[in-house]
Amino acid sequence: MKYLKNNLSTLAILVILALSSCNQDRFYEDDFGDQFTEQNDDGSDGGFDQDNGDEEETEGALTLYAVENGELRKIKDFSVKNNLKAYQQDIGKHMEMWAFYKNLIPENQLHFVKEFEVFYGGNSLAGYVVELEDGSKKWRTGLAIDLADNLNESDLSSEFAYTCIHEFGHILTLNETQMANETGGCSTFQPFEGCTNADAYINELYNIGWKDIYAEHQRLDEDDIFDFYSKYQNRFVTDYAATNPGEDIAEVFTHFVIEDNERNGNTIAAKKIQAMYDRPELIELRRHMRNTPDVLALSVGDLPKLKCNHKKHNSKRVEIKLH
Repeated sequence: MKYLKNNLSTLAILVILALSSCNQDRFYEDDFGDQFTEQNDDGSDGGFDQDNGDEEETEGALTLYAVENGELRKIKDFSVKNNLKAYQQDIGKHMEMWAFYKNLIPENQLHFVKEFEVFYGGNSLAGYVVELEDGSKKWRTGLAIDLADNLNESDLSSEFAYTCIHEFGHILTLNETQMANETGGCSTFQPFEGCTNADAYINELYNIGWKDIYAEHQRLDEDDIFDFYSKYQNRFVTDYAATNPGEDIAEVFTHFVIEDNERNGNTIAAKKIQAMYDRPELIELRRHMRNTPDVLALSVGDLPKLKCNHKKHNSKRVEIKLH
């Protein structure tokens, strides 16, 4: 498994070699959305890629399940090649993957997940979430079976656990408790899904570390990405967090969960994490996730570096790709 290093230049090199669905010519456009093509009516890319095509079946899709009262009911098996049939038929591993994810997420958050997909990532795709219908705030989570080798020994330094937490971070910050009903004329940060509540986690993050640079971010050309991250490096917990506020909040939440102690210091990156400690419900969520028996061994220094892409089809897909 190839890990990304802690710099964007390595990211650019590795993506050329990656076995991924996005080609090298579209790498930056895929990461930074339609600011390179067209913008939303309000001039904002919302932090997510836009695509007017139909929703695509996940590459390597194996089996899709409905989630009913926390349990899985098979919806369908996808047509797969012979070399993937063993993965599709390994129902025990499917159930083990779901149990790992389910144990991480408290019941009062799990109910937002209505479908679960198992797929083969092939060292390219690690996980995704997709909103089942625009505005529904109900989600499908997909996870790669080839990252789930031995879940009894997985900790938060593993790709599978990191993927689970990061992708859940998107659901946590975009669910119906975080979004207002109105869709235009927002006085708060507006991702693609609509206006956020004034006290929404992503709105707070936007005010801490994006409000004064978001217009600059919107004007980025593909050649400006390295300079943008380097210029504002102390604002972000990882290089990929600089992609957009949606990725930033998912990365901040992940580090809030996995780091042993609250970050000290006056960097904006530290302040983003510190702000989560001001939320009692997030402290309780962190406690729950850190006390999950499967992930008690924490090691932030060895975290995998994952590539995430947001795609907007008929519904919103948030992907983690491995390079």
